[in-house]
Amino acid sequence: MGALYDLVATVGFVTPWTAALIFDLLRSVHATWDLPGEVLPPFDGPHMMFVNLFGAAVVMWSLARVARPVPWTVAIDTVGRLVFSAVFISVLSQGHSAVIVPFLALELAFLVWQALSLRVARAAEGSSVRLPHEPRPHDGRGVVVGR
Repeated sequence: MGALYDLVATVGFVTPWTAALIFDLLRSVHATWDLPGEVLPPFDGPHMMFVNLFGAAVVMWSLARVARPVPWTVAIDTVGRLVFSAVFISVLSQGHSAVIVPFLALELAFLVWQALSLRVARAAEGSSVRLPHEPRPHDGRGVVVGR
């Protein structure tokens, strides 16, 4: 679910033309609703290049998670959501536009949902849900137990 949201929310940032349209829309929402904080500045040149690169990276990561939603990708994504949320909170505290508050709310909601899902899956499978670096349990004779 989070991967699909990320895909839909970021696919428009992959090209300079679609990203410019999204930024114009966000500026319009900021002005129309008279939101607190500074309006988003214009993005061009190297700024837009980084927006497009990060948009493409998130789209590729989203596609990987949609194709293979395994616990370790969910765990990595959950940490990423924590980082994104911290960045959103940081820029809001510095007086930037409140137009990003809905994005922050969704990041926090998916962070909590994914973290709880991982915890439930791990408990239900008796610790058989592991990250790739975690050792597999043995039955005492060297035979791997579980998946």
